[in-house]
Amino acid sequence: MCNRNGLSLLAASQNLVQLHILRFYPGSRVYSAMNSPFPQLIEFVVKECSAPDMTVILPLLTNSSLLVFHCLLLAQTTAREYDALLEAAINYLPIPLQTFKLGYKNSDELLPPAWTPRGLEILSLGRFSLLSSISIGGAAQLTQITPDVLISLLASLTLLTQLELLQESPRVHHLYTCSLLPRVAATAPQLIELRIPFVFDGIPTNYPPPLAVPQLGVLSVEYSRPPQDPQQLAIFLHHLFPRLEHLLTLWDEDDHLRAWDAIEARLDFLRLLDDNKSGVRLASLYPLLAGADVGLKQLYSMTHWSPEDCRSALADLFSPCIPLFFQMCLAKAIEGLRDQLTWRSSSTFADLQSFLAAPMPCVRLTHSLHEFNVVGLRTMEDLKAFSQWEDLGERLEELFGNHLTRFEMTTLKMGLKRL
Repeated sequence: MCNRNGLSLLAASQNLVQLHILRFYPGSRVYSAMNSPFPQLIEFVVKECSAPDMTVILPLLTNSSLLVFHCLLLAQTTAREYDALLEAAINYLPIPLQTFKLGYKNSDELLPPAWTPRGLEILSLGRFSLLSSISIGGAAQLTQITPDVLISLLASLTLLTQLELLQESPRVHHLYTCSLLPRVAATAPQLIELRIPFVFDGIPTNYPPPLAVPQLGVLSVEYSRPPQDPQQLAIFLHHLFPRLEHLLTLWDEDDHLRAWDAIEARLDFLRLLDDNKSGVRLASLYPLLAGADVGLKQLYSMTHWSPEDCRSALADLFSPCIPLFFQMCLAKAIEGLRDQLTWRSSSTFADLQSFLAAPMPCVRLTHSLHEFNVVGLRTMEDLKAFSQWEDLGERLEELFGNHLTRFEMTTLKMGLKRL
């Protein structure tokens, strides 16, 4: 814990570069004049303090070399105190500031958060033209930081790579729809991480492409609810932010988590299709692949197959819908994923269940054991005899067409031919 005397001694240091204070309670709000306090200070981090105490000491930082300001407030901080602190920070922190983080120590104790940031306050952060990171938390509402205010702030901070407007709970209202994202991409292509909530209704289909390739790699949608059409959102986000790798959410409810995980998996798949060993962008094939129930999981399974089996499966699944050259590109993409393990074929299985556990490497069909028993295919001897039929594909479709996906049907047929 740092008190008034301790801070005075630290401020007089001629060599102090970084100052991290766990708890700051000076016990007095009056400071005598100091001659050039904190002359070399670059990083100032306080992990627990009251807003009035921090407001009073900010003038001590004006002539420092400060680049990083990080302050976490007590949960009982009032809206007026938060406003006064933010105004003081904007007025007194040095212009070369690069990182600005302000929020509450423990947002779980906010019942409810009281502070509503004003648009003009947020726009005033534009005076720090070298800012690369902004994080503001603890707002009761984000409605006064309108989309236009947000875009104006981004336009004034051309070096900004991280922006966080934290939504402490689902009750924090905002005005951000996904139509804001094309404006963000066009205004701040250098942005790498964005953390704000959205309403994902009415995903836009027509918008001008950004002049520069957006660098966004992390998008946290806070407590945003997943859309009805996850595939449409994944395609929209990938086209807009081709380098997006992480899609995060604050939800801990299983339904919402599964929905956002499914969207992130689709993004991973689209990114792989456009950045693969063939060098050819293949994301346009996504609807055809999805229609055949082929996703990232299936492609990773195929990395354990022989190259001949991969090409055979692709031809069986996609001819003539996907031209041969693009099938070759897909095979090359799978080759790029293939690990260094030697692929091993096995033609010996103890029983039906062991066969369904791995008809092809890294593929499991044990969920279909009941259907095999129902149609009468119950022994390995029968499976081996069945695998020799010339019309194997047609008979498999007749037996299991209503129970297995196209990818599963293809792997089952290939597994039978290996017997």
